[in-house]
Amino acid sequence: MRKQLEQELVGSLKDGTPSRDPTTATAIGVRQTPMEFTIYAPFDLEDLFAMIARPNKRQVTEEIYLRKVERWRTHWPELRIMSWNEA
Repeated sequence: MRKQLEQELVGSLKDGTPSRDPTTATAIGVRQTPMEFTIYAPFDLEDLFAMIARPNKRQVTEEIYLRKVERWRTHWPELRIMSWNEA
């Protein structure tokens, strides 16, 4: 089951259609092989490293996005949260 979920996640990230990822910064997959790591980031890594939460409108509603970022703000007060309309 875990292997199947991993294949679905990495496959969707390779295709540029990340599943279940509410923000561009969380649409990331990493696969480890014996010699290297492969990173799949269809929206790039800039938002992740800049601590920007930007909605992935193809995957979530505004309501879900706002609920998640409000919870994240309690853990990371320096997180820059983009409004639904800014994205």
